[in-house]
Parts: sequence; C-alpha cells; structure tokens
Amino acid sequence: MENIMIIGDLFIPNNTIYSVVKKEYPHSNIVYYNWDLESEAELTKINIHVEKNGPNNLLKSEKIVELGNLHQIDLMIIHFYPISNEIINNIPSLKYIGILRAGTENIDQQSCEKNNIKIINTPGRNANAVAEFTLGMVLSEMRNIARAHKSLLQNNWTKDFPISLPRELRDCTIGIIGYGNIGRLVAKKFKLLGSHVIIHDPFLPNQVITSDGFECVSDEYILENSDVVSIHLRLSDKTYHYLSKKRLSKLKQNTYLINVSRAELVDELFLVELLKSNKIAGAALDVFSQEPLAEDHPICSVPNATLTSHLAGTTSSAFTNSVNLLINNIKETILEKH
Repeated sequence: MENIMIIGDLFIPNNTIYSVVKKEYPHSNIVYYNWDLESEAELTKINIHVEKNGPNNLLKSEKIVELGNLHQIDLMIIHFYPISNEIINNIPSLKYIGILRAGTENIDQQSCEKNNIKIINTPGRNANAVAEFTLGMVLSEMRNIARAHKSLLQNNWTKDFPISLPRELRDCTIGIIGYGNIGRLVAKKFKLLGSHVIIHDPFLPNQVITSDGFECVSDEYILENSDVVSIHLRLSDKTYHYLSKKRLSKLKQNTYLINVSRAELVDELFLVELLKSNKIAGAALDVFSQEPLAEDHPICSVPNATLTSHLAGTTSSAFTNSVNLLINNIKETILEKH
C-alpha cells in the first residue's frame, strides 16, 4: 500500500489512526485531512443527517480535492467523515476505503461500485459496548435505578414505582431478536446471569443459533413468552418497523422492551400507547426517530420508560480497538484479492 489517506474525527483522531497504520505500513506515504468540527454535538448532527440522507450534498470537499497528491491515494481510512460522489471521482487511483465502523452509510456506495472501489468495514467493533449497555438498560428499567436516582435528586425517598417488586434476571425469559455480533454477546451475558434465553433471527439458519446452545424460536413465540424483549437487527427496508403495531400487540403485560439498535426498528408511537395504557411493563430506549429527542416527544411523559441519549456504542475501548480491527480486515481483504 503506497499512498494512504486518513480522515479521523473527534471520536477517533488522526494521530490514533496514524500510529497503528504507520506501524503496519512503515514505508507508505501517509497523509491526513484535519476535519475541523466545533464539538461532538456538531459531529452527531452530521451523522444523523448522513444516516437519513446519505453522504452527498453535505460537506464541501474542496480542501481534500486540493491536496497535491490526492490523485495517487490507494487507500482511504475514515470513521464518520462523509465520502461523497465528488470525493470519489477526484481520486481515480483509489482502490480501497476502510471505515472504522460496521455501517457504511457515510460512503457513496454506488459510486464506489461504479469505480471498482472496495469498501472494508469493521463489523462488531462496538459489539461488546452495546451488549454491556443492553444489560445495563434492562437492569435500570426493571430495578428502577434511573427513576430512584431522579427521585432522590428531587429530595424524595420513593419506593412506590410502576413495578415496586421487580423480578430477578435469573427468573426471567430473555427474548433476543437478531443474532449478529451484538445479539450473540447479549445472549451470552444473560445466560451467565441465569436467565432463560430464546432467540429469533429472520435472516439466519436455525442451526447457527442452536449450535451455540440457544433455543431458536419464532418471533411470535418471543413476543408472547418473554419477560424482556431486546431487538438487535440492522436497519433495512426489510426490518423497518419490524416490531410493528401487530407484533407489539403480542407482548405480555409484564414484558419490558429494549431498543439500543435503531429507532426505526420499532413503531415508536404505538410503543408509547402501550406504555401509557400499561399494556406492557416498561421500555428502555437509547435511540429515537428524531435525535436529539424533542422535549415535547410523547415518550418523555411516560413514567415506565428509561431513556438515554444514543450512548450504547460509545466507549473508549470500542474506538481504540476499531483501528486494529480494521487494519486486520484490510490485510485479509488484500490477501484474498491477490
């Protein structure tokens, strides 16, 4: 790999990426672009826009295009920076784009395909972070941890919560929808705590799940029999509102719903109706159809919900390990190609 370009950001800065890349490719010419951002809030706003609208027509790429040796770049390594059609068309030598995340929403994939550019992502890079957060959300909602904290800050010693005598996880059936990198880890963590874990994945053969020692069931069975339902599917046209009004209506009254994946996997407004009418025990949500969450969103007035600000995958470990994982994936891809 002769010429490499790095574009980091506030979460994974250029020097973090550079130190790993330089160690692996000591003789390569490595250049980087400083993406000037005012704050993490600005970066989050850009990410939300890109996820909904794609990478084109967002950022002007003149600074990148003007780099003298841009036409010689073989490999570009990015994190959240949007790679538009304009950028791709101005790098005729580009063969690979390495992205330090599982999703590829911030890359113009059609343009890459047209120009025979291989996109190499980093699946599972924050899987453990999200799995740990899922466990924390379940405990926080079931055991009234966040509600008790808020109550104490208001100088109230409250013990009368929506569910005043919660169950322990060892007495619960945990239903997991989606058995990818995150779903697997979530299943293992709950199993270690003594929970009965059941799995459904609409895109995997049953034997993938049963070979790991878990019970594979239908999504209908999960919804009708679980004490906790946690969804871990990737968002696509096929999974949009996977938990539809029809499916959500199958939940038991004592069930908790957990979503730390993508808001659009769940019919958010109908979920609010279920919570307000106490048709289910509660919900813990880290993602919302509009972010930041509006103050007047109906979910904010629901007493039996734990809400967090899209934090699940954000840990220093996940960001640091991403670079090493990506470099390994790049090496494997290049070896396979040759």
